[in-house]
Amino acid sequence: MHEKSLRYKQLMVLAGGAGGLIINTGFICALYYGVHFTLPESSSPIDAVLYTLKWNIFPALSLLMGIGAVANSRFLSENINPLHSDIPPRLHVYIRYVDNTHQQCFLFLVMSLVLSMHLGYEYLNWIPILCLTFVMNRFLFWLGYHIHPVFRAPGMFGNEVICYIPLLYLGYRVLIG
Repeated sequence: MHEKSLRYKQLMVLAGGAGGLIINTGFICALYYGVHFTLPESSSPIDAVLYTLKWNIFPALSLLMGIGAVANSRFLSENINPLHSDIPPRLHVYIRYVDNTHQQCFLFLVMSLVLSMHLGYEYLNWIPILCLTFVMNRFLFWLGYHIHPVFRAPGMFGNEVICYIPLLYLGYRVLIG
């Protein structure tokens, strides 16, 4: 991709964000209407939190995948020394993916744990839906980043939406008691 103006790149990111919203909507609807998730046996808050922790293994695996890619890339190259100054672009992508996924996983874990305490038992099926959507968005981010940095937008925007909207709602719920 040739170097384009900042305005062009911003428009590409916005278009990618819109595409991410469409992809997320379709993915969430497919999971909501097409998959039956087994809920915890009881409706206690502890069971809701444990259920949420169980499903958060999938976001954690998206981080582990990135760490493995960095480790493998370093092991198979001169970059086995992390102080090596000549880092190839692909390794830069892996390192940035790990850094961003770590940040996203932390926000997502906090959001999903607090959300599980505020959802009614009958709505706990949203936890696996959000966890699997998170992973799908990390995949979109990874794939897009390998094409061109502006193509990270669908995955980044998708995770922002599934994290920020619940976080804002939960912040409101905490404030009003």
